[in-house]
Amino acid sequence: MIWRPSGVVSETLDDFIDEIVRLIELVGVEHVAIGTDLDANFRPVLTEYRQFDDLDAGLSMRGLGPADIDRVLGVNAVELIAAVCG
Repeated sequence: MIWRPSGVVSETLDDFIDEIVRLIELVGVEHVAIGTDLDANFRPVLTEYRQFDDLDAGLSMRGLGPADIDRVLGVNAVELIAAVCG
């Protein structure tokens, strides 16, 4: 899971999206998922769930297709939970 919108590495939502794309390029889209606890307590750049629309749009603008965006924004997390919990 990726969850670093805390202002430590990413100062803006665009920075965070760039980090997601970089991680996808490194390990593959099937291994990247967004942590959804919004517990970024140091200068957060993603503070509300409604910003997931902006995250979706930003990933699309960087060339990800709908299926890959779905994987990052939820499908991969669900598959991980299913694999761990049975």
